[in-house]
Amino acid sequence: MNQSNYLDAINPRFLLWYERRFGAKPSRMAVLRARLLRSVGRNDYLEFHVPAGESRKAWVRSGTSDWQAYNQIFLDQQLNIPDISPGIIVDVGAYSGLSAIYFRQRYPESRVIAVEPNKSNYQALIKNVKHDKHILAMNAALWCENTLLDSVNPHSPLWAQQFDLTSSPDGIPTVTMPDLVNAAGGHIDMLKIDVEGAERFIFNGDCAWLQNVSTIVIEFHDWLEPRWNCEHRFLQAIDGLDFRRSKVGEHDIFHLR
Repeated sequence: MNQSNYLDAINPRFLLWYERRFGAKPSRMAVLRARLLRSVGRNDYLEFHVPAGESRKAWVRSGTSDWQAYNQIFLDQQLNIPDISPGIIVDVGAYSGLSAIYFRQRYPESRVIAVEPNKSNYQALIKNVKHDKHILAMNAALWCENTLLDSVNPHSPLWAQQFDLTSSPDGIPTVTMPDLVNAAGGHIDMLKIDVEGAERFIFNGDCAWLQNVSTIVIEFHDWLEPRWNCEHRFLQAIDGLDFRRSKVGEHDIFHLR
């Protein structure tokens, strides 16, 4: 395979990032590693350097949606929130920990509480953050009450898992926003929520805790089911609060003042 042919096989965004990061085109070995990410067995881990992360590395699972998450976070910069310097970050729907790594890289003085309900994702999260004492990982689901949940779409991609109430004693335990505010020490500088539609339950009750949050980064999932009215319920919850709204990638940003 000649030089141009093997480069044609790689994602153009990866190629662009690699050239910017290392000042040269990727070798055949680098291309092979990128191919392996899509070809080897599910949940096999591959180690990648984090762009601009000096010695920081990230583990991604081949055959999963980790690669899409890596692209969105590190290449597309979809969590690059301008004009904030958060000290306490709560990352709800932390998936495999890539977002927590990104937040700690971008805001090196921050402390992150990373919440993820799916057990496989949580194992990946632990693998990614176990050497960073400033990241606390929680295997739990954010909900409007303390109860147990289970996945309603276990065969969907790992970054698209949805949860609902279950009577099984083996269900995933939940945490509430007051629980997370307390875990953060009484105030959250940045709250990131990506919970595949569960926002319709989280913002459908007492939301007095919003007074203890400065910035909310949220992805609404009405596109999955318009009848959920996720965005409407959220806007009702913050009605009466002074806020500034913007958008970065798939996320809506609300600066509460």
